[in-house]
Amino acid sequence: MKTQQDYQFITSKAGRDKGTLYVLKEQVDEYVYLVNGTTRTLSCPKKKNQKHIQPIHTVDDEIKQKLQRGEEIIDKDIKEAVIRFRRK
Repeated sequence: MKTQQDYQFITSKAGRDKGTLYVLKEQVDEYVYLVNGTTRTLSCPKKKNQKHIQPIHTVDDEIKQKLQRGEEIIDKDIKEAVIRFRRK
């Protein structure tokens, strides 16, 4: 089961994608798997070392509500969450 922390916003601190906004899909040991709903989907997340990310410690309200209701998160939800976050 995914937790709300698994879907917090993250920015990349290093690499070709430096400064890119992602959503945390999951964390395995020292690696994280990041998605953005468009180029990095839930079926093909970006694997990144934890040292190279900056957590924002914010979870989109709609994703949080879907998790509380036990609904599945899809790429469209992630894409819309990223768009909403950038508009703030």
